[in-house]
Amino acid sequence: MKKIIPILIAFFSFAYISQAQLTFMPTLANELLSTARTEAAKKITNPQLLSVATINGTIPGLEIGGQAIELTFNTDDGSDKGKASAWVFLFNSQDDPSKMVAMVTGMTMVGPLSIDPADYSVDISILETYMTDDILDGLSWINSDAMVDFLKASPEYTNFMATYPNAIPKMVALGFADAPDLTPHNPYWFVSMNAETDSLVIIIDALTGAVTDVNEVKSNGLTVFPNPAQNIINTVLPNSLVNTDTKISIINITGKKVKDIDNINLNNLQINLNGLNPGNYFLRVENKNSNRVIPFVIIK
Repeated sequence: MKKIIPILIAFFSFAYISQAQLTFMPTLANELLSTARTEAAKKITNPQLLSVATINGTIPGLEIGGQAIELTFNTDDGSDKGKASAWVFLFNSQDDPSKMVAMVTGMTMVGPLSIDPADYSVDISILETYMTDDILDGLSWINSDAMVDFLKASPEYTNFMATYPNAIPKMVALGFADAPDLTPHNPYWFVSMNAETDSLVIIIDALTGAVTDVNEVKSNGLTVFPNPAQNIINTVLPNSLVNTDTKISIINITGKKVKDIDNINLNNLQINLNGLNPGNYFLRVENKNSNRVIPFVIIK
């Protein structure tokens, strides 16, 4: 996938708040939008919503007193279905679209809390790569709880969970993507299911709920290990990709290329990850007949 909508959670910074206030209550995405927009309006004029995202797990930098804080996204049926402990809302200014702000927003014991990571010296220069003409405002996108219903009704999800019952939705994001199989200017929910040895990206039309595209790593025959990785990853390619015109690169979660793989041996591919920061990435393998990506995580 190219230019997958921004997953901004890596910029969370709540270190200045007390431990009690950092007990986040599960909340639907649209329940926090008004708070996030009000706070964004203090930074930019007429904020327009570009994307919304959350994750399941701990995030580097999201901690207090040296203790990591667990973020959650719930897919179980019940009162917390589709709720997350915090959401990130990305806005730009209607008056000057080059001006952007990310608001990290959650519901605490003392009320809603919305923070601009830039106020706490968190580097968000990467946000410059998230520029887009598409906005979510004015579109009747389905909320995160309804999205879960469509997700769980899809055979792709049920088959994956039958094989990997302990898999979790590692990333959940709402926004736009530039990809051949997706409708331009149409919003989508992106759900990245992660199991220990496999992963599945399910893309759900945010207007209709239809599952429109699925990237299943295992069925594509493209494998990356270890995952998570530290210094290197090993890659196994299907026979259809082992040819001289195949190009391999690493892209970040915005679709920006961060590393070209040169001098490759397609039958025995080991990739050095030096120079890449911890985080979520995609390995992209493409030739004239195919363009495939596989998610992986770098840890240190």
